[in-house]
Amino acid sequence: MASGSVSNRGWLTKHVTNPTSRRNIRPDIQGLRMVAVVAVVLDHSLHWPSGGFVGVDVFFVISGFLITGILLREHEKTGHISFVGFYKRRIRRIVPAATVVLVATVVAAYFIFNKARFAQTGWDAFWAFFFGANWRFAIAGTDYFQATGPVSPLQHFWSLSVEEQFYFVWPWVMLGVLALAALRGDIVRRRTVTGIVMVVFVAVSLWWAFVQSTGDPTIAYFSTLTRAWELGVGALVAIAAPWWAAIPRAMRPILGWMGLLAILASYVVIDDTSPFPAPWALLPVLATALVIVAGTGGEQRFLFPLTNPLSFYIGNISYSLYLWHFPVIIFIGVLIPDEGTALLVSLTLAVLLSVASYHLIETPVQNSPWLAPRDPELSPRARRRVAKHAWDQWWEDHRPRYAYGLLAGSAAALILVVMSTNVPARTSVAADRPTVVPTTSASPTPGVTTVPLSAAQSDIQGQIITSLNATTWPELDPSMDSVIGGPQTPSDVAACGQVESLPIEQCTWGDEGAGTSVMLVGDSVSLAYTEAFRKLSGEAGWTISTRGMFGCPFVDIAISNAKQEIVDACGTHNLDTISMIKERKPTYVVVTATYEVRVTDDSDEKIEPGRWKDGLLRYLDQIKDDTKIVLLAPPPSSVNVQDCYTPQSEPSACVSDITDQYESTAKVEAAAAESINGVYVDVADLFCYDGACPSFIGTTPVKLDLVHITEAYAGKVAPALLDTLRADGVT
Repeated sequence: MASGSVSNRGWLTKHVTNPTSRRNIRPDIQGLRMVAVVAVVLDHSLHWPSGGFVGVDVFFVISGFLITGILLREHEKTGHISFVGFYKRRIRRIVPAATVVLVATVVAAYFIFNKARFAQTGWDAFWAFFFGANWRFAIAGTDYFQATGPVSPLQHFWSLSVEEQFYFVWPWVMLGVLALAALRGDIVRRRTVTGIVMVVFVAVSLWWAFVQSTGDPTIAYFSTLTRAWELGVGALVAIAAPWWAAIPRAMRPILGWMGLLAILASYVVIDDTSPFPAPWALLPVLATALVIVAGTGGEQRFLFPLTNPLSFYIGNISYSLYLWHFPVIIFIGVLIPDEGTALLVSLTLAVLLSVASYHLIETPVQNSPWLAPRDPELSPRARRRVAKHAWDQWWEDHRPRYAYGLLAGSAAALILVVMSTNVPARTSVAADRPTVVPTTSASPTPGVTTVPLSAAQSDIQGQIITSLNATTWPELDPSMDSVIGGPQTPSDVAACGQVESLPIEQCTWGDEGAGTSVMLVGDSVSLAYTEAFRKLSGEAGWTISTRGMFGCPFVDIAISNAKQEIVDACGTHNLDTISMIKERKPTYVVVTATYEVRVTDDSDEKIEPGRWKDGLLRYLDQIKDDTKIVLLAPPPSSVNVQDCYTPQSEPSACVSDITDQYESTAKVEAAAAESINGVYVDVADLFCYDGACPSFIGTTPVKLDLVHITEAYAGKVAPALLDTLRADGVT
């Protein structure tokens, strides 16, 4: 038989393995998938409910339960675990739909994003394809230079990476444990030993989650090590499955409803300030386990929110819906400025793509002969004949599906075109502004006296007004793409702003014999301003030095930062700076920082201006007798150019406003400066006109992200900045 010809259709059909003879699918588990994916989609699209993101934790428990159950049943039936078969099944289940989404996202990013963000998306796709996305996003989230960047359209792939990393390890552990247990016992003993191992595994992972959730929350959120216990809980439910059969029938609906209500409660009581994943993930994880337990080993009745046909279908498409919804939301948000229209279009498109993905990719691939088991008794020639027959039969079965899919796709495209025609057109925010340069400052900052503008300041104001009236992007030098993808500061300045900074002598520029010395202190805004001060030092006759540190404003408050190293070092750095100022006694100390600062002990919210003033004065009072203090305002910021600048955007999309946070913080800083006989320097005229701040001035990009000025604009604005400083008494 191994070498004979294949001519009999009945014999050939006998050897064609049906790779997806569907096992009994529990409606309650499909309903749980529905509850999980709907919460995640609502969280990403509406930012409601506050804990919608814990839908991912529900998925983890389900996945751990199902996969562990499959492996256990295989071992108990055959005495071994086929790793080749296991990983083939995982590839068939996960890879095709995920690959289509990754390719589609990268292609869309090429046309929709700016070059820097497209390149970032390409690397995100690379890591996601090889199931390393969670570590990439963990590193990016703890990197000071990346943490404030735009959200990746592939960030949701982190959870898929956690699952697959878990399954690279868990089957091997199970095989070893089961093999040892089989030497001395029956199936019950094997499951007992496996359960003990998993209990230890869950305990260790949960303990580490507690440690990391407070010590390094970003790493804790994305790490496989701090998430594995969630899949482990699902695995424990599967291991103990024979014991769940003893649950009385009348108790099952009660337990199921208790678990479901606890899951829904977790969506409401948990938010992004809750320590996560420990302890708060315990609520949705244990609640999900309770629902699964209630339906294991016996029929689950009366749990209609989970077991109805609609919930079952949404559970079926939940994987595709999870994959598609987030890139669609991100891309539509870029393309359509109106939030209501963008929401309607993105949700419609996400559902249509998910349905198409499920019916045209997921289901056909899982029913295809691709990676299907082969009969080892057949010769290579016979296997080829069997495979050809299987593919022919597959195409015959699925050809109508693709025909209907083409029609549905055409209809969906037409619907989206019609919906998109209702998008409000962008108009220039400065269309009705005067095109003449005013003769006095138009500063909107309260508490600052306006003064006549110098020639350099008037020139900048004129270019600002021209830029605000622009309806198309001019030829910028350097290009916006290059500054967005470039460094925040020149490399020599950046070296001075690290946690382990260079000696102050290596961070000093200008004429060493100058009679006026200026020291800049503060966070990365002070480092970005350093280039402007270096440019003007020659004309002013100043010696310029910097004691700035990335992420560390000169204020006596515990500041939030994604990089724990910065949080730990900031206080010491500022105290060392105070000692240095007392020793060196510079003519001026220029203090500046972003007004977007967040604090660690106030739910990570932007700092209240009065509290900012108090923390600032606690440091300034220590140096006010040793130097003249200049509080220099940061550039106004409300729009991140990394988000708003795309090949499709107009200049008006990247115009920042002077926010209430900026105005109120500027007001208290001006009061603080007055209280210590210092100087507050308003810079609104150097970036804005009448409260509107363009992303480019003349042909020069102003900022490379939300708050940092470009090196090119620092050089351009230096003469006007010098005039502004002199007008405020800094000579």
